Amino acid sequence: VLHFYAASTAGHPGALMAMGYRHFYGYGVPQSCSAAALNYINVAKRVANIYSEGMPQAVQLIRLNLNQKDRKVVSSSEMNLFVQIASNGDAKVAAGIGKRYLLGIEGFKQDYGLAKYYLDLAANDDHPGAKGLLGYIYCLGLGIEADMETAFSYFTAAAQKHDALGHNGLGYIHFKGSPTQPRDLKQAFKHFNESALRGSADGMFNLASMYLTGSGTVQSFPKAVLFYTQALDRGHTPAAYSLAVMHLNGIGTVQNCEIAVNLLKRVCE
Repeated sequence: VLHFYAASTAGHPGALMAMGYRHFYGYGVPQSCSAAALNYINVAKRVANIYSEGMPQAVQLIRLNLNQKDRKVVSSSEMNLFVQIASNGDAKVAAGIGKRYLLGIEGFKQDYGLAKYYLDLAANDDHPGAKGLLGYIYCLGLGIEADMETAFSYFTAAAQKHDALGHNGLGYIHFKGSPTQPRDLKQAFKHFNESALRGSADGMFNLASMYLTGSGTVQSFPKAVLFYTQALDRGHTPAAYSLAVMHLNGIGTVQNCEIAVNLLKRVCE
């Protein structure tokens, strides 16, 4: 315990989690939910910040709420078949291949160049999801130089086809502002709301954050809790951290340390 304590005071993530666990259950140290929360929150905040760097949910952006249990490795013969179908003009398959190259999943080695190639094929056939993902590629500068003007164009085209990712991207650009688009919090709120209504966990998280801070809308802690919870239900990591902090402080919901610690553990683990 002394070694864990010494390491935790130095900010070691594993030691902080170990001390949090011990305080929560009273293993070798006094049982204290608040002490557990203080240890876990140090690690959880770092994790949430990593997920939120750059584009909101830059890490999860491209995860697209795809659960590990739903993933499978595509055989080389299946991969070749999909590539052939995409090359013959199937926009849906091309978009799927592009997304998989972007993520580096299901047997497709991550390759931003190939991702852009197949997403371009799909976008040229007016596939809204492909346009939304191309917007993120330009916004984040994935394999290319970041270009917010081009990103905005792709996000707009995707949003016009009611694509959730496109709306979320537009919300981000309006929230941050760009060389060609002045900051507009009301427009940001509008697009995050549209993204959330169309099922995007990122849109739900960003909409909740707007309600929490009263940015572009009337501040509402209960609505912030509602949309953070909906994002959490879709596996959104920073939403768990935000809800934990709200439960710790009783903001918009009941003050409950146990719920907060369980949420923080979820973020850390």
